[in-house]
Amino acid sequence: MTDSKGIAYKDGRYIPIEESFIHIMDPAFTKGDVVFDVVTVWDDNFFRLDDHLERFHSSCDYVRLSPPCTDGEIRHVLAQCVDRAGFSRAMVWMLCTRGPFSGGTAFGDPRFCENQFMAYSVPYFWIVPKERSETGAHIWIAETRRAPDVAINQRAKNYNRMDLTAAQFEALDAGADNPVLISTAGFITEGPGNNVWIIKNRTAFTPGEN
Repeated sequence: MTDSKGIAYKDGRYIPIEESFIHIMDPAFTKGDVVFDVVTVWDDNFFRLDDHLERFHSSCDYVRLSPPCTDGEIRHVLAQCVDRAGFSRAMVWMLCTRGPFSGGTAFGDPRFCENQFMAYSVPYFWIVPKERSETGAHIWIAETRRAPDVAINQRAKNYNRMDLTAAQFEALDAGADNPVLISTAGFITEGPGNNVWIIKNRTAFTPGEN
């Protein structure tokens, strides 16, 4: 067991997660101009890290971000975030932010920002409490619609998530555990932090888009 709340990596340094921060004028904060991916660690093993790295790079390409590090360096950083925290089960984030505008201004040309890579680990947690996931959780079909792909490509994992937060308030206010959002076309999409699967005739189905 460990008392660590997590370890973050920023500017080439590993620090306790409670000491980590982001520049207040970074577009990642002011505009949600950041992409990320989250990989789990279970019993000291990363789950499908190659696939998560591939998706991370796809997200970066979509919003024209370029992580200033190689895949080998990213793997090393993620492993260090877990090892230094002493976790055997963890959730591990990798992020690429736009970086502050040239000259430290509040607005500028995003082509000239110096993109930044960050990462952090926290203890593994359940989106829905474990005991509820075993006995059956109360899921709320939200009135809030998921932002459409024509506005924000949801295959690029991003922090433009006010729709998910609004849906979560709906679910909690109704006494539910978690919401599921539908698309503007009326199809099931996802929830905050979870995908949706349906088992029918021994076959698993999940939304293919948005």
